[in-house]
This record gives sequence, structure tokens and C-alpha cells, in this order.
Amino acid sequence: MLSLFRSAGPLSIATMFVISLLSACGGDSERGKTSCGITTCNAGQYCLNLACIPGCQSNENCALDQTCEDIGAGTHVGTCQNKNNPPTMMTTDPTCKTTCDKLVQCGLFTWDEGVVCQTGCEKWTTDQKKVTADCAAAWTCSGTTAPSCLGAVCGGKYQCKAGSCVQHSCI
Repeated sequence: MLSLFRSAGPLSIATMFVISLLSACGGDSERGKTSCGITTCNAGQYCLNLACIPGCQSNENCALDQTCEDIGAGTHVGTCQNKNNPPTMMTTDPTCKTTCDKLVQCGLFTWDEGVVCQTGCEKWTTDQKKVTADCAAAWTCSGTTAPSCLGAVCGGKYQCKAGSCVQHSCI
């Protein structure tokens, strides 16, 4: 193998390096999939101690149409977010859009869950919308847990200290 590199010119070495990177990563159509020992992590996961963990440490852990956002200073872990802003929903209530967008921005909900949130919010009572909107507006997206006033205490980058997160509740 070494003799192959010695006989190759600079352009050939660079070309072979790019080809080997694309082979290992699967190219752009497979961006987000990363090698993790004998397994492969899917987009939205990174490798830690030979295990696939939800989150991202760079854009390479995200799908082609996503970027790694809100990377924590201490954990160095973020969440994959779509590059494009969510499409304008048919929602007529700006409170729903603002509230649900904040939950996506803070990393509690995925982009898809934010869309579902906006649709569901339309069916809430005025009081439910106000309480949730006030809670979301006051949240600074900091800490290791989401505010309990949201009714969703885990998800995205906010995981349960013990147990599993199922439908944004710790069990």
C-alpha cells in the first residue's frame, strides 16, 4: 500500500483520500451515518464508547438537510435541526406557532414534533395556550431538564435522569 502512495502523484493521493472518505461515510446521500465499532449510527446519533447515542457533535452526525445546533459547552452534544425553517403552518393562532417553535429551538421537540405541536395547540383552550405560552416564553433553554409547566419534561437533548423518555414523560 505504501508503494502505491509513493508512486502516485499529489493529485492521485488527494483523489484517493477523498474516495476513501466518501466510501467510509457513504457520500452525501448517507451523511449522518457514522461508524461506531462494529455498528453504524444513524443520522441524529453519535458514537460514544461504541454505543450510538441520540444527539450530534457536528454536522456529520446529521442528515444532509440538517445541521447540528445548540451544542452544549459542557457536553459537546447538540441536536440535528432542519436547515430550512419550518414551513408556514395553516395555524391561525400565532401563540401556537411561537410556543411550539420555542420548544423546537430549545431542543425539547424535533422539527416534526414542532409541526404536530402547532396542529395540536389549535385544539387547546385559551387558558391552556396561555399557560404553555407563558412557560415557554420564560424558558431560557438552559438546564438539564425542561420546565414542568410545559407538560413535556424530556425529549431531544433533555433526557431522564433515571428511566426512559416515552412521549416526553419519564417512566
